[in-house]
Amino acid sequence: MTDDQTGVDAELARDSHINPDSLFAAETAAELSPVPAKRRRRNLFFWAAVVWVAVIFLAALFADLLPLPPYAEAIGPPRVGPFQQFGHGMILGTDPFGRSNLSRVVYGARVSMIIGVVAAAVGLLVGGAVGLLSGYLKGWTDRTSSFVVDTLLAFPPLVMLLTITAVLQPKVSTILIGLSILVIPTFVRLERAAAMSWSERPFVLAARSYGTKDFRIAVRHILPNSVLTLITYVPTVISAMIVAEGSLSFLGLGLPSPTPSWGGMIAEGKSSLRLAPSVVFVPAAVVFLTVLSFNLIGEYVRARFDKRTKR
Repeated sequence: MTDDQTGVDAELARDSHINPDSLFAAETAAELSPVPAKRRRRNLFFWAAVVWVAVIFLAALFADLLPLPPYAEAIGPPRVGPFQQFGHGMILGTDPFGRSNLSRVVYGARVSMIIGVVAAAVGLLVGGAVGLLSGYLKGWTDRTSSFVVDTLLAFPPLVMLLTITAVLQPKVSTILIGLSILVIPTFVRLERAAAMSWSERPFVLAARSYGTKDFRIAVRHILPNSVLTLITYVPTVISAMIVAEGSLSFLGLGLPSPTPSWGGMIAEGKSSLRLAPSVVFVPAAVVFLTVLSFNLIGEYVRARFDKRTKR
């Protein structure tokens, strides 16, 4: 027997006698690796965000059925802090006019959700349609839509919103028009880029070679594949619209009092910030948690979508 064969036999003998304790330790280390722990933590944050958004949606939807005091009437002394009294609608305290913070937060959620969801939906539908036509047809259609989009993006967003709300009467429809105009160009650019990418795929080129009409190709082949890119962006847009509506209300160009909105509550409480910080912190905390939740949901959906596209 040669020395080389002896060395090989010795190595095989060593490999055949694996220590069970070391094998168990390796398996345990693999199970407890930081990647699964990170994934579990991300899932936990995602479901916590989903629960919070669901609570806000349900509260906004069924606000009239909840046992809440009228949001426009005083129910106690002004500037009562949270959890100081537990009477009817007093758990979150009162605003500078003695009105229930709980009632105004719940009814303000209705305003914020309507504006955020509707503006995002309008941007998705209109911007997606324009971007699809622009990215697939190209030519003068693409040049025209790109010029309009670049023109809209050239205006400072806050200046445009202030102009629209100052010229028109401050109401929900006015705010929706302004925010929709702001968000449509973003969806146009996203869908345009996606449509251009998908329009050069082999199955699209094959459909063209068979004489399939452009409309059918765009709707049946390109749109189902490119729309996922837009959907993953919707939660982030909703959170941005909530912040924009709150900014308008804080500047005094939102819905007029006593109609509640989260930004309006912050604006009404800023003069009492030193005496009673809770009149500002309560609506600000609700805005923060809602915007954070939508961003977490959007980040989770984008991560799942990216993983799917890599496969």
